Amino acid sequence: MPLRLLVVLTLLLAGCGRTPDDRTSDDTAAFDLLTQTGSYDRVNSVLVSAEHRLIGECMSKRGRSYLPPDQVPATPDSTVEGRRAGGYGLYEQYTGTKQDVTANDAHVSELAPADQDAYEEALVGTDGERRAIKLSNGGTVSFAGGGCQAEAQRTLYGDVVEWARITYVPQALHLTLAKQVEKDQEYLAAIREWSRCMSGRGFQVTSPEAAQDELKDLYGRQGPSPELRAREIATAVADGECAEQGGVPDLVLRIKHRLVAELPEVDRVDLHRVAKAWTEAAAKA
Repeated sequence: MPLRLLVVLTLLLAGCGRTPDDRTSDDTAAFDLLTQTGSYDRVNSVLVSAEHRLIGECMSKRGRSYLPPDQVPATPDSTVEGRRAGGYGLYEQYTGTKQDVTANDAHVSELAPADQDAYEEALVGTDGERRAIKLSNGGTVSFAGGGCQAEAQRTLYGDVVEWARITYVPQALHLTLAKQVEKDQEYLAAIREWSRCMSGRGFQVTSPEAAQDELKDLYGRQGPSPELRAREIATAVADGECAEQGGVPDLVLRIKHRLVAELPEVDRVDLHRVAKAWTEAAAKA
């Protein structure tokens, strides 16, 4: 995960687990998919596990072995307890300890070069089969449109393009939402209080982003070390505790709900449509 995106995700995941009473089930699913909170990990686990199972069955029919991962990765744990264990996750990124080679990657790496190419084509198809969609923010994403991966996605979602829209439409809106939260005046006032709390704990930083940027700079100049990891964890824990003390997670949640309600109608309709497809796919997986 890119380091800047980690900061955005930390902000967006603030308030996870708090659900207001005035939302419909459709609103809840859309919000959970958009922010990767609430039911997201559970539903995503069902879908990803089903996709791996279908890929394995398809590859077996093609005379190939496919080794799915043991478990589906959960979203980053931004709680104080999660930070006590792993800080912001920077140490793992700079040491590469979280980028473990999967069992299937290891299996493919042992094949002869020509066989690796054939395996790749069986799994994700050819370059000519790739598809693309354009997002509301103007960006374009391309993705595999052939092979067993696409076949599994068609089985689950009806169409590989539908899978792509479920995957990428919320992500694009998610990042836009994060930028708006960061500029909200109520949020900025709360962050000033947060900064005073951090100062009282010995951390002279103006924002959570600045706290992480300072650590990234140290990792970049000094390289990872046990001492720097300990500093990262101490900073992240203080960050989380000061945020809780100032009510920042609840505030961020309120801002996010307001911003979702203020999305352009075309985006809100699109988000609800892909969220419905997401939950329907999980129900039949």
